[in-house]
Amino acid sequence: MQTLTVSEMTAHLSSLIVGDPVLSDVWLIGEVSGYRPPSNNKGYRYFQLKDEQAVISCAIFRPLPNAHLLKDGLTIEAHGRVDVYAPRGTYSLIIDRFQVVSSRGALLEQLEQLKAKLHAEGLFDLARKRPLPAFPLRVGVVTSPTTAAFQDVRNVFARRFPLAQLIVSPTGVQGADAPPQIVQAIRRFDRVPVDVVLVCRGGGSVEDLWCFNDERVVRAVAACPVPVITGVGHEIDTTLVDYAADVRAPTPSAAAELLTPDVQQLRQQVQDYRHWLEELAHGQIAERRAEVERAASALQVHAPQRVIDEQRRRTDDLTQQMGRAVQQRLKLLRERLDARHELLMTNDLTATLQRGYAIVTNEQGQIVRRVADALADNNRKLTIRVQDGRLTAVIEGVTHDQAPDL
Repeated sequence: MQTLTVSEMTAHLSSLIVGDPVLSDVWLIGEVSGYRPPSNNKGYRYFQLKDEQAVISCAIFRPLPNAHLLKDGLTIEAHGRVDVYAPRGTYSLIIDRFQVVSSRGALLEQLEQLKAKLHAEGLFDLARKRPLPAFPLRVGVVTSPTTAAFQDVRNVFARRFPLAQLIVSPTGVQGADAPPQIVQAIRRFDRVPVDVVLVCRGGGSVEDLWCFNDERVVRAVAACPVPVITGVGHEIDTTLVDYAADVRAPTPSAAAELLTPDVQQLRQQVQDYRHWLEELAHGQIAERRAEVERAASALQVHAPQRVIDEQRRRTDDLTQQMGRAVQQRLKLLRERLDARHELLMTNDLTATLQRGYAIVTNEQGQIVRRVADALADNNRKLTIRVQDGRLTAVIEGVTHDQAPDL
């Protein structure tokens, strides 16, 4: 068995392909995909032709009158030859002329029909969209763990929110076998509890991302029990899973950014809240202290001991007032008593008798003030009361004094 170098084997394959009469003069029909306009003055154009089963690289190296019509989704019938590009070990169709068969590719037409069907079923409705969790601690990642996209996601989580746990559900993300694998990877999270599911893949051609337009994958995303965010391809790439997901991000890294709160910002927010709470607490404490001081002042005004002291002072004042009033009353009564006593002494019979006067009464005990009083009822006997006794007398004669002139 002969051992060949890579160059020798590539040269052998090139000779076989170039020497094949079918491949050196071939007409090929397919849908334009991944078209890149000329980037240099030479006007070279690169794209792929594809159908439902396969894809082939194409190139146009000379000016063609209808080359400006080329665009993705265009179905063309192209003539050319198949050639091998040895440095990359790839083969391409070198087109020298083509004609447009349809302005809308068959695959694109199928995609639009599927999109309209799923939209009619409500799978893309905004009302179905769920918000992403603010702090996802368990994140399910549906992707190939060996891709650069997954490494980008890990780096973003490690930098922004290392508290999160990434739970990878591995799957192929390209080719005909990828759709059922992606569906199975999403459905694993029916049994594994997570807060959110991230479906991601790095950039690539339309064919590379085509598995994310598969109806089975779209329905699996829509049926996921937790919110789903997609980061498939680059910003210009949009697949049907992006419409079914709760949130669509332009890239895997952008999806990770949307999912993760910035731990540095969280620390700053915590510090801000701490300062705010401290200021609020100090303000509340100062306000409560002022209230306590006002209450203490009010309590001093209305304190029982103060009321007792005030009542005691009022009692002392009233006692003194009552004492003065009693003394004044007693003085007044004493003066009245003295006046009455003096009046009584003035009118006392004993005092009158002591001054040499006598009290004369008739037999009926009536005081004799006039002669007629002594002679009433033919009384002839009188009783004369003096200071130290009584005298009995008999009237022997009467002499009337002349009444004084008025």
